[in-house]
Amino acid sequence: MMTIDEAKQLATYFSVGSAGYILDFTNVTWNIFTKKIVGIEIQNHYGGSKGVSFQKFLLDDQFDDSLKNRLIQSLKGIMDRDKKYESTEMNPIVQLLFEEVFKEDTSTALRKMKFSSEIDLLYIRQLPIRIQTDIKNKDFDSVLTKANTLIDEVLKFIIENTEGPSVNINLFKSKELRKEAFGRLNIKTEKDMDNRIKALVGALNTLSDKILEMRNSQGDAHAHGSNRIVIKEEEAILVANSSMVLCEYLFTKYKGLNR
Repeated sequence: MMTIDEAKQLATYFSVGSAGYILDFTNVTWNIFTKKIVGIEIQNHYGGSKGVSFQKFLLDDQFDDSLKNRLIQSLKGIMDRDKKYESTEMNPIVQLLFEEVFKEDTSTALRKMKFSSEIDLLYIRQLPIRIQTDIKNKDFDSVLTKANTLIDEVLKFIIENTEGPSVNINLFKSKELRKEAFGRLNIKTEKDMDNRIKALVGALNTLSDKILEMRNSQGDAHAHGSNRIVIKEEEAILVANSSMVLCEYLFTKYKGLNR
């Protein structure tokens, strides 16, 4: 359990000298960011400034430490990638807190997450907003990761909220998630299906596969040394927009099952 002083120290560190702020987030982007990372719009939930809402979240015992750690890790990741934060001083208390937070692997925290409360058409259509900072900082790897994560989130949501055999989605790889979700949505190619629709369904499979392959080959979830290919801005935007269109179609298809 974090103390009040520790929460204040972290908020001060992430304010980068501007009390009440968190990095360069606006009120709108802070709510979008925290909804993505921990499932709630922190400032709307707690009120006050961005810094105050951050402190209140860290001290709220209704949320698991893995969620709090995930938010802290995500904020530190932004600072590590942006050179403008290089001179930000870290006091010993913050240093110790980071050592504790980073003991838990980010992927472990991610596997504990359930996304069902987050997914709707608005969330899907806000992907361009969530990647604005990455595009501005030319962090195209992060764009690939966010695009693929959105696909995984939507697929998991569909599996969790449709009828079918009980499965552990946290053990599924992305392609397996797609196969399971497509089956539950009755998205499949059949002999008597119109050839044009059949081609579109096949394209959906290819689209999700290629986004996954780009992320695994070049995204920031993996290290690839000198063999790594650097993508350009227009390619990163193409991947993000393709991911958004695919997810909007899948979610609309899911909603159609409940009409």
